[in-house]
Amino acid sequence: MNRSIRSFYAGRLIGLILVFVGAAGFSAFSAVENALNYTELQARVERVGLVCRPKGTPTTEAVDCTGAAPPRAAAKIIRQVAVYVRYTSPADGKEHQGRLLVAGKRIQRARTLRPGDSWTILAHDDDAETIKVY
Repeated sequence: MNRSIRSFYAGRLIGLILVFVGAAGFSAFSAVENALNYTELQARVERVGLVCRPKGTPTTEAVDCTGAAPPRAAAKIIRQVAVYVRYTSPADGKEHQGRLLVAGKRIQRARTLRPGDSWTILAHDDDAETIKVY
């Protein structure tokens, strides 16, 4: 094998290793951040729905799809499963309501939830309004 081909493959191998190390580091950081700042708790499901937003807008601007305005001609609409929950926050001990947008492998589980079901979430230890999907 000539020298340029060997160096090409060596460079790709180094790049691949860096990607794996970066992904492992991000995963570890996320796990540590959740362990230090969030408490796992049971929330009560109030309803499960579908929310929509134009591509490129933040998830905080997603609205119920039944009341969504017709999309602009060029805008792609992103639909997400939303689970509306009621939980007692570890930050203040009071009951709060929240909305969780579900993605990935958790979508199937979220679609089977019914009002009154119990669902495990992560609630922030200091900010009563901040919750995450467990």
